Amino acid sequence: MFGNKMNQVEKAIKKNHTSALIELCNNKDQEVSIAAIAGLGSVGGDDAANYLISRLQSTEPNVRIAVAHALGELGDMHTKAFVAAQLNKEEDPDVRKALSNAMSEIRSY
Repeated sequence: MFGNKMNQVEKAIKKNHTSALIELCNNKDQEVSIAAIAGLGSVGGDDAANYLISRLQSTEPNVRIAVAHALGELGDMHTKAFVAAQLNKEEDPDVRKALSNAMSEIRSY
């Protein structure tokens, strides 16, 4: 079952299928979810950016770290304000580091 979901993530990335990746981001297996989040960073686009922004509020630090990496990879200047806002309120040091890295990767206005 796990391998099947990971295969679905890989196929969705290859096909640039954002909606499939978003669905997989909600998988109960956190490894699948994080792989799909990373995939959204690769695929890009407005839907991916909007979804990733919404996941900055996750209660799971590992998810917030994955989202920060994905937003950094996206490099969309419109996401920078959301990353900065999360960085200002983030308490987890590992997440703060990932958000700081994302800030440096995102294009300036």
